[in-house]
Amino acid sequence: AVTRKPGSAAGAALAAIPKAPVAGRDGFACVLGGALAHRGIVVHDPHVLRRLERIDTVVLDTEVLVTGAHVITDLAPLGEGRAGPLAATAYRLFDRQAPDRVHEDGGWTLGPLDRIPQRNGAAAEVRERLVREGAGRVLGLAEGDRLRALVRVDPEAHDAAEALLGAARGAGLRVVAAGEDTHTVVPGADKTAPGGETLVHTVRRIQADGSGVLVISGNREALWAADVAIGIGGKDGAPAWGADLHCDRPGDAVVVVEACKSARQAVGRGVRIAQAAVALGSAVVLAGRSRRPSAAGLAVVNYASLLALATGVWSAVELLRRPVAPVTSRHPWHAMEPETVLAITGSSPSGLTTRQAQGRRRDNSHSNAGYPSLVRAIAVELANPLTPVLAGGAALSAAVGAVLDAGIVLGVTGLTGLIGGVQRHLTEIGRAHV
Repeated sequence: AVTRKPGSAAGAALAAIPKAPVAGRDGFACVLGGALAHRGIVVHDPHVLRRLERIDTVVLDTEVLVTGAHVITDLAPLGEGRAGPLAATAYRLFDRQAPDRVHEDGGWTLGPLDRIPQRNGAAAEVRERLVREGAGRVLGLAEGDRLRALVRVDPEAHDAAEALLGAARGAGLRVVAAGEDTHTVVPGADKTAPGGETLVHTVRRIQADGSGVLVISGNREALWAADVAIGIGGKDGAPAWGADLHCDRPGDAVVVVEACKSARQAVGRGVRIAQAAVALGSAVVLAGRSRRPSAAGLAVVNYASLLALATGVWSAVELLRRPVAPVTSRHPWHAMEPETVLAITGSSPSGLTTRQAQGRRRDNSHSNAGYPSLVRAIAVELANPLTPVLAGGAALSAAVGAVLDAGIVLGVTGLTGLIGGVQRHLTEIGRAHV
């Protein structure tokens, strides 16, 4: 309509093809898929990695986030007893694998209330309080024939439960904890829901509200219903059938949860690149300097797609370079006797042998940020809101024939990024040596 030339109109239409967001998403998914395979995660359906940007809810099944053992989470003294010595005694008698078994030592007894002495009138009121707070089990600690304290026992949560919750928070996702003992295993979840056979209905209800759901579970029906399904293998080594991604341990799924935010960012950059390509392509075509306006418009789209592909790859690399956040132990080591700590950690007063230490050493090579990179430092300096504006202005200048002006703008921008990148690189080297 502006130029009254069909060729120019066709070129402008071709310049408006939104290929860049798809290219950015695909570049991110390809790099992420390869990295997950390198980490031992079986990617059964690679297409789900292209749906990560749509996820806004994570459903954590507590059944795969417990270790099978139990831990003492609270102790309520009865009478004038001091909590410190009572806690140390309770930990010494407590069996993490068989909490309902009665244990006796040195005149002390720990076990279910119906199997030990209960000569204490305040026990019933304290027990009701612990049950209201969500206690899985309430044991009694007795000295002789007198009940001295009540002990709250809950299932032991996997260390990855806290890491998954933190990753979901960092990615801006809503967390739904499903199953038993949700307040203990996943404290701070936005919502709780029943697990087991009803978990699939929970997933369907969330999807009915228009949400994209990522499920971490071993429940086949719930995994089939999820938009992105991460299956955790059973204790017998059997895979979680119906999953898109298969993990041996819940901690392996942390990077996938974090990838939801990075995927949104990669697609968002692709959208902005596509918008800039439309403006640039239209300017190139309408300027009338190309004899083949259709080819010129399509070239702009292809170059924009290549740039979006590179930014998608860069987003995935940045995600994979992040160090794994340290997991805080939930064991109250300060309240235990040294012998109890050594028994839980599988150590001895003389420490670990060389073979034991090597067997416990974790392989964090895939999560190490590595030595500072000059190229990465320059890229970080250029990744600011002003760079796209300057690049777009330079491209428009070149499109209307002002090639010298475009070269000056790009040269100054690149030189600024180089100087800032070198300074950042030297700072990172100094920090790495500290």
